[in-house]
Amino acid sequence: MHRVERYLSLLGMLSLLNMPCWANEPIKLGILAFRPPAIAQAQWQPLAAALHKAIPDYDFIVETYGYPELQAVVAARQVDFVLTNPGNYLLLAKRSGLSAPLLTLANIEQGKAVSAMGGVIFTKAERADIQQLKDLRNKTIAATAADSLGGYQMQAYELKNIGLKLGKNMQVRFTGMPQDKVVAEVLAGRADVGFVRSGELERMVDEGKLDMRQLQIIHRENLLDFPVAVSTQLYPEWPLAALPQMNKELKRRVAAYLLTIHDDTKLIRALNINGFDVPSDYSSVETVLRELRMPPYDIIPTFTPHDVWERYRLAILAISLALSAIVLLGFNLIRVNRRLQDEKRLVQLHSEQLAANHALLDNIIENIPVMVTLKRAADLSYTLINRAGEALLGHDRTELLGHNHYDVEFKEQADSATRHERDALRHHGVLDIPNELVYTPNGPRTLHTKQIVLRDEHNVPLYLLGISEDITERLTANQALLELNSNLTATLQAIPDLMFEMDQQGTYLNIWARNTQLLYAQKERLLGHTVQEMLPTAAAQTVMAALEEAQRDGTSRGKVIQLRLPTGVSWFELSISLKSSHDEGPSRFIVMSRDITERKLAEQILSQNEERLRLALNAAKQGWYDVNVQTGEVLVSPEYIKMLGHDPQSFHTDLDTWIASLHPEDTEELLLALRECLSTGEPHTMQYRRRN
Repeated sequence: MHRVERYLSLLGMLSLLNMPCWANEPIKLGILAFRPPAIAQAQWQPLAAALHKAIPDYDFIVETYGYPELQAVVAARQVDFVLTNPGNYLLLAKRSGLSAPLLTLANIEQGKAVSAMGGVIFTKAERADIQQLKDLRNKTIAATAADSLGGYQMQAYELKNIGLKLGKNMQVRFTGMPQDKVVAEVLAGRADVGFVRSGELERMVDEGKLDMRQLQIIHRENLLDFPVAVSTQLYPEWPLAALPQMNKELKRRVAAYLLTIHDDTKLIRALNINGFDVPSDYSSVETVLRELRMPPYDIIPTFTPHDVWERYRLAILAISLALSAIVLLGFNLIRVNRRLQDEKRLVQLHSEQLAANHALLDNIIENIPVMVTLKRAADLSYTLINRAGEALLGHDRTELLGHNHYDVEFKEQADSATRHERDALRHHGVLDIPNELVYTPNGPRTLHTKQIVLRDEHNVPLYLLGISEDITERLTANQALLELNSNLTATLQAIPDLMFEMDQQGTYLNIWARNTQLLYAQKERLLGHTVQEMLPTAAAQTVMAALEEAQRDGTSRGKVIQLRLPTGVSWFELSISLKSSHDEGPSRFIVMSRDITERKLAEQILSQNEERLRLALNAAKQGWYDVNVQTGEVLVSPEYIKMLGHDPQSFHTDLDTWIASLHPEDTEELLLALRECLSTGEPHTMQYRRRN
């Protein structure tokens, strides 16, 4: 009995672990879709890739079906594994020979793991005439199908228990899958009451398809640990079963891997489940189907004991009076014998199943890539260690079994390990040791260890179960990542410009600012808002134009925006680059905003000075010309052209033309002065004559 409890506890602790497998032919998993087909297929599609990755020598295909389609492909043996609701499983098992459940689905409802489900009975919020189950008499019911466990049979069973029979005391409208159709029927007023499985209404609310204030739940069960509304008792979640053509080895490998996916956060988030558990007891579901005479228990015997009594009443009474003692004794003997035979067969069946479970669990423990140990509580000696534990500790199991830390380790390390394990024996629940340093022949290693005490029925510790993962390389990588992030943060803080990360709509996603006084608003106010919401219209339009240019060309440079800050008007020059990405998600941009206020002010002052000079020259009736001695280009002011008597529109000159226009007597002196000016850089003043 202790061995059974020990292995069951081990199986629960190992749902975080992975196991390698081997295969190479397409395996098809058929799944019942109670949501819209596209949503159901998208939800379960990642499971095919995960199974192929875990069992690389097999290809896996996941297909979702409605009730009729699933029954058809199972009957034709076009799938190899089936995941469906318990009622449908019992029907398929009866008709097509499905295996006993390999696993039971562990679902997620409102962020909480659940391994059971129920049925929900609801109506519109304003229906004051429907408050209890008895109010459903003579009402119209909407449900997906008669063979839907959570969407019909659970609710029908609750109603049968209070004397109401669907189809007799009320009318039923079957909508077919998905269950969203049932909600639509009730909201549209075509049905008074709807039946769906637990969690369906909450999922529709989360998807924005339903406002829960539109509905009220009938006969709500107040279950403290169940996170969603339910109107019936709870039944075990969906079973996973195999068709007869599946070999035992592949069934074992698929089941072993699915037991470990709980720790694959990315996968279970994509599947929107919490993983799989050991098979549940589905006898409660069988009871529902038998009571409702639903398939596969819908065939009514052609001759019942009541029929016998009605037809042979007198003969039975006569025989009973004459042979009552013999008959009673015979019946008792037969009943006892049959009971003993049934119990013998049941014990044999349970023994075989237990032996198979033990073999499966032993295989899982031996092949998982983390260390698993089991020690006696009395002396902390090893009673079990797997292959990964041997490799990590550097000892063969023959050197460890029956020995404790002091037999194989230095005293200091043995003292520390023994102290931790004694503390664990006084602990209730799982003891998590995030960083445990051990010294091995391969050097010091850091382990993440979880320990749990296995106790007897009197709460006395019997064994200490430990699961240890070597996280040495992970810690080293994390430390390197922290240092890299620190260096990156320091680099970003050293950049004097403002830097933003934005999306294509101009939303502020990240902000880096060494000088926060240059921000138009506080960082907390900007994040999550768009430039249209936060910046003046002209500045926002300029930013959006730059983003469009960067989206098109990869970069945008030189666009300038003007903002009024608490310190005054400031100008910023934008440099935007399209951020590279490894996926096909929305575009992201890195925006550099350089403060060019000083440059702008200097340009304004220069422009003002130039304007003042121009006005002064105009007022003084003086002209000027600028000679580029390297290119020969000459620039002149309009006043200079007027002084010469030429038309400003047609006047043109260059260095040669200008020299040719000099009076011959002044040319040599003027050119000499020009060369001296170019040589010394000193200004020269002189008079000369021109020939017009």
